[in-house]
Amino acid sequence: MDITTEQSSTSGRHRQGLSKLSPEQLGKASDETAAQVSRIGVTFLGTAAFCLLSLLSPDSALLGGNEKINVPLAGPVSFFGFMLLGPMVLILLRIYLQIYVEHGGRLDRLVRRMSVVRAPTLMPLKNPLIRVFSGFTFYLLLPVTMLLFAWKAAVFPIWGSGLLCAGIGVIASHITLLLRRVSWRLRALLSVIVILLVAGGLVAEGIWHCWLPRRPFDLFHANLSDRVLHWEDFRGANLMGADLRRANLSGARNLTQEQLDQACGSADTELPKGLDLPLCPSYTHLGVSLVSERILSNYDRTKP
Repeated sequence: MDITTEQSSTSGRHRQGLSKLSPEQLGKASDETAAQVSRIGVTFLGTAAFCLLSLLSPDSALLGGNEKINVPLAGPVSFFGFMLLGPMVLILLRIYLQIYVEHGGRLDRLVRRMSVVRAPTLMPLKNPLIRVFSGFTFYLLLPVTMLLFAWKAAVFPIWGSGLLCAGIGVIASHITLLLRRVSWRLRALLSVIVILLVAGGLVAEGIWHCWLPRRPFDLFHANLSDRVLHWEDFRGANLMGADLRRANLSGARNLTQEQLDQACGSADTELPKGLDLPLCPSYTHLGVSLVSERILSNYDRTKP
């Protein structure tokens, strides 16, 4: 009861403060808030689109390669850094956007009560297409992107499970947004409870059944040359056409001969004991050319 009374008194004081503004000030504040919502919304949309396109990168980027992603305002970062930075930035932008949207809603209600003349808009907000697009942006874009982040990171079960918990928390928070009369504190509390329940379920599943959400690596025609792949789990991985020249797989887990038969490497590729790897065609051609040059040079020396 005390928390509810404090929240209602705080919101009441805020409404009273806004109601003291003149109609012209209310109209101006409402227009400025709408412009700010548009700017943050465009930034959120662009960032989400950038993240979705970056998630199309091959799985080899997750295996310690030199791939860099040029993140706006942050410069080049590793794919690992992007997988950590991307969800955080999206969540912060979405929270920032929601703050301005709710503030704009309060201003709009006061403006309608006072019949304030508003600035004309370029597109009618009641247009069905605009409403559908806005609904997708506000309620679906972040949950879908977070689930795709979790799917991409699921090659590492612990990391993927953490992002899955965050994604489910985001979904829960967006569902609570539909409950208009629920305070933001209660929404946050419900989201945290859902995250804790999901995390507890995943931890219990991992402890008792040694299972966490996981997907195998898709390394189709991936260039993994010169990479150190110690302790990577290749269970079910697709190595069709993968280039493993000079790679170190001596400590790789769940790597089978059947998988290696679909890839290629070089003589100095380090493998677990008992496994063999076909030579890459370019390496074979290089070896043949070197042997031919040595034979010809020896033949020239023996000529009278």
